Amino acid sequence: MWRQQRSRFYQEQYESAEAIRNSETRYRRLFEAARDGILILDFNTGMIVDANPFLIEMLGYTHEQFLGKKLWEVGFIKDIVANEEKFLELRQKEYVRYEDLPLETADGQKLEVEFVSNVYLVDHHKVIQCNVRDITEREQSKEALRESEERFRTLFEQAAVGVALLETKTGKYKRVNQKYCDFLGYTIEEISHRTFQEVTYADDIQTNMDNNALLIAGKIREFSNEKRYIRKDGTVVWGNLTASPLWKPGAEPDTYFHIAVVEDITERKQAENALREAAIEREKLIQELQFALDNVKTLQGLIPICANCKKIRDDKGFWNQVEGYISQHTDVKFTHGICPDCAKKLYGDFYEKTLKTPK
Repeated sequence: MWRQQRSRFYQEQYESAEAIRNSETRYRRLFEAARDGILILDFNTGMIVDANPFLIEMLGYTHEQFLGKKLWEVGFIKDIVANEEKFLELRQKEYVRYEDLPLETADGQKLEVEFVSNVYLVDHHKVIQCNVRDITEREQSKEALRESEERFRTLFEQAAVGVALLETKTGKYKRVNQKYCDFLGYTIEEISHRTFQEVTYADDIQTNMDNNALLIAGKIREFSNEKRYIRKDGTVVWGNLTASPLWKPGAEPDTYFHIAVVEDITERKQAENALREAAIEREKLIQELQFALDNVKTLQGLIPICANCKKIRDDKGFWNQVEGYISQHTDVKFTHGICPDCAKKLYGDFYEKTLKTPK
């Protein structure tokens, strides 16, 4: 029994040691392969006892330049842990995190890093692990994003046309520029409590809704059309609307937004309507003139006339009195009288006496 117990004890000790070796091997592999810089410090003294390859490569210092130095004695780290007092604070908290800290590499290159330190036990002894992550690209991306947002904000506010950000599904205004408000006669505060349906002419709402549905379905990338708006004072104005989506692929429909750019084309539409009305009036006048011309009867060419009785032969071969023929082919109305020659011939002396009678 004693031999069995002793054998079991040594077996357990062996397995425990093997587990520790395996654990240390796994840790060493993680330490060596980590894509963050790692420093291992003595908990009591702050002395650097190890640095992983990634940190050495990132900062350009040799492994020997790290070892045997206290944390605050390393030049690139002095802005984080400036002295032993700061190190004592780190020991007490057992967790410290700093973001956006500047570091300088051995060749003078500037880096932005995230510094995180943790305290943990190794063989019943506390050590401090410091992780140094290069966030230079992330910070540069954030800065580029901030600059992009600033440019967008400037363009949005100072645009020469109306610009609005709307919820695609509900049509609610989330943000508008001053030019958009001037177009509709509302203040920014007033328009922020409305939807595009409330300021759109009733007959044009459905077209807008249909286009929004196509945007959400991904069937179109943008749309543009002319539509009528109702200003705060009730007048109807025209705008040329161009809408583009502002959402990421896979986003929920409830989070869809789009940018609406509206150009005031009221004067142009009024001019077009005036031209259209003038064209209609002109066409009507032309039709009336054409109708009048079609009904005007004229005489032209050779007209056969009798040398004696002065009757005129028509196209069918019949002889007609001059006044009958002219009345048939023109709009002339005749009144009857008698010329001097015919009066003398027909009435002779009576006509002569009439001429001599004092008036």
